[in-house]
Amino acid sequence: MSDGDILAMKSSPQGMSGLAQSEFEPVLMELISEWLDKYALNGQIQVIACGMVGSQQGWCEAGYTPIPSAPSDVAVTKPNVEDPRIDVSILAGLSQAEPADVMRGEETQIAGFFAKQSDFSGLICMPGTHSKWAFLENGNVVRFKTVMTGEMYSIISDHSVLRQLVNKNASDANAFQKGVLEGAQNPELLLSNLFSIRARSVLENVNSNASAAHLSGLLIGTEIATMKKLMPSDTIKLLGSGVLSELYAEAFAVLGQSITPMDVTELTVLGLHKAWQNLTKEKYLNVS
Repeated sequence: MSDGDILAMKSSPQGMSGLAQSEFEPVLMELISEWLDKYALNGQIQVIACGMVGSQQGWCEAGYTPIPSAPSDVAVTKPNVEDPRIDVSILAGLSQAEPADVMRGEETQIAGFFAKQSDFSGLICMPGTHSKWAFLENGNVVRFKTVMTGEMYSIISDHSVLRQLVNKNASDANAFQKGVLEGAQNPELLLSNLFSIRARSVLENVNSNASAAHLSGLLIGTEIATMKKLMPSDTIKLLGSGVLSELYAEAFAVLGQSITPMDVTELTVLGLHKAWQNLTKEKYLNVS
């Protein structure tokens, strides 16, 4: 990037889950090798990283900044690097003491969101394997909650009594909407509602496509209703991309709230740019 403009972009499937700590730098250098001569300033490229690269299993543990905090004011950790052509800064995540919770990577998305809507006050939903819900006020993350909805869907689909009844690769809009309403109306009945999916397949011969969609809707509907009760707000924003975010948008619509997902790739880029601005400002403050 140059200031706020993207000059070049690359992606790779090689991430934390498949790399040893010593492999992060070589993988990065292979990805950006052609940029080193083209974009380096004074022989060096500044690298700003967020997300699981800063976890205990990542390149270098970056720790957490406790809330309430502005998401762009997180601490920075600099890993030891062998190649002098890169200057790497890894952004910390955010932590909450009570109830205990952490996020890593989402804080950069929220920083990008604030770059677009600096005066926002309300609730944001970030769908994922572990969905994040955060209440934002006065430019700060005030509180947040992680919900393991995506992981629970996979566990139930692959390892529970429902595993032979659901086709995870199919969809059924009516069954999904029915599940959303069921989950939202009685979130406290989630555990018994899950078994009802099996009972329906036996008694009503419900097909695996409908069962999978019903399961998805039931979990998402339960999540939305529970989080809105825990963190009430008249204003909700949806930060996400892809099929999962579309499902959440559909679930919100079923529950009477029209929300258009905001692209998290754009927000992440904006958040990384904000982190670069803060690092640059801090550098000059220290020099002066």
